[in-house]
Amino acid sequence: MDTRSAGSVDIQTCIANCMRCHGFCLKSASHCLTLERDLAPVMTLLVCTDVCRVCADTLIRGSELHSIVCQACAQICARCAQECQGVENDRLPRECAGACRVCAECCAAMVAQAA
Repeated sequence: MDTRSAGSVDIQTCIANCMRCHGFCLKSASHCLTLERDLAPVMTLLVCTDVCRVCADTLIRGSELHSIVCQACAQICARCAQECQGVENDRLPRECAGACRVCAECCAAMVAQAA
């Protein structure tokens, strides 16, 4: 599959969604650490940050392995969205949850397209 023209899911949009999620997760992790919150969500945020960057890099390179990385990214972003959504009275984690959901959906669509 030519990952530069992925049909219904635009590669550039998926890259942008991954990088947006990366930024929100990194910012949210730092935010939660300054508030001395439970560290479990912070660990998920940091893993999500890493996988989103790797996923974007893989898509930029046009690697044939992108569907494997996108699958992991979709699963991790979905979990991160759940954890962030559970944070009450804080706008940033809720915005992060939205970015994670968008990224998860986009990456899942990339996987489905590659099949």
